[in-house]
Amino acid sequence: MAGIEDILRQRSDHSQYLVHLTRDHSVEGTELSAREVLIRVLEEKTLLAKRAHGAVHRRLGGSEVLLRKTASVCLSETPIGAIRYLAQAIEGRAIRLAPYGLVFHKDFVRKSGGNPVGI
Repeated sequence: MAGIEDILRQRSDHSQYLVHLTRDHSVEGTELSAREVLIRVLEEKTLLAKRAHGAVHRRLGGSEVLLRKTASVCLSETPIGAIRYLAQAIEGRAIRLAPYGLVFHKDFVRKSGGNPVGI
């Protein structure tokens, strides 16, 4: 009998990978392109959680202390074949992601202490 992990590996709507795309960003007063951000991440071997995202951000409003404590890194479960859609312009979306990023296996993220953000 197949286990749930075996079944999920075979489904195209579920991915065993998590994707982090970069974007143009201001770092310490310097404007960096999404490509330069990726190079910096690779050099430093670190993704920095700088702010709260999504529902957490909306629920906390303007509380700077809580926003810092709930900062997270955005990783998407988007299937590998659909990553290109994350980097296209989307009406109403404030952040413009670029086609530069990293892909991690979910097991690696879990073993490294990563967890889904609760809503």
